[in-house]
Amino acid sequence: MIPDDQIASLAAAGLGGLEVDHPDQEQRERDRLRALADSLGLVSSGGSDDHGSLTGDRLGCATIAPHAYEQLMARAAARPGGKNHGDSGGGSG
Repeated sequence: MIPDDQIASLAAAGLGGLEVDHPDQEQRERDRLRALADSLGLVSSGGSDDHGSLTGDRLGCATIAPHAYEQLMARAAARPGGKNHGDSGGGSG
């Protein structure tokens, strides 16, 4: 686990998001990380980070909201060398 002050330093250096929603995180830790991300202006992200049978074949059991995905894509596109991704193909909304 990375200490909060190191996450703050990374955010100051340009970190765009923080993994909050993960199957291994209990709700109390998710709430704490979400508050930390919010306080640092980071996008709360997540995922199942599946490694097959090693982690229980849980691909897709934790995802992020479409607006969080769009925020991450916009931040990536705005970085030096980033590409303007335009419409992500996510449909209406």
